[in-house]
Amino acid sequence: MAKTKKELLAQLEGLGVEVNPKSTIAELTELIAANQAVDAPGTADVDEATDVNDEAAEAAAETKTAKAGKRSAKALAEAEAKEAKEERKASGEVAEAKPKAPAKPARPRLERRGKHFRKSAEKLEKGKVYNLEQAVGLAKQTSHVKFDATVEMHINLGVDPRHADQNIRDNLVLPAGTG
Repeated sequence: MAKTKKELLAQLEGLGVEVNPKSTIAELTELIAANQAVDAPGTADVDEATDVNDEAAEAAAETKTAKAGKRSAKALAEAEAKEAKEERKASGEVAEAKPKAPAKPARPRLERRGKHFRKSAEKLEKGKVYNLEQAVGLAKQTSHVKFDATVEMHINLGVDPRHADQNIRDNLVLPAGTG
């Protein structure tokens, strides 16, 4: 049976309980239920009834949360978790470390490449220094593209660029130059 707020306030006054008129209907019904539970045995004093009412009012006020924001249930739970974490840090407790799952070793770079690249790489010897004729021949054999590939040449001349007489400069005319 739904009762209005006025009826609930009148019922609480009849029981001799002081109530804040700004209390919600849910709080008032909790107070009535608590008051009737205390009065049922017939041995409770009025002071005990008001203590129970105060406790019920405090419990109702604590459970009151907002839908969103700082006072939402989620935000309050996060704040409690954060406080607990800070307390653990301050007390120096060590959290149980979860065993890490063994990581799979990374495959070598050559295995991750394409099949044509791997075939070309098999023809080369790692660490071997090739002369110019052998290097050009290997460049032609290991090219797996349909166009004319670019070849880089790194030459160690053994000169010191800090000395002016050892600097090397030259000009070159390319076959399809821009002029």
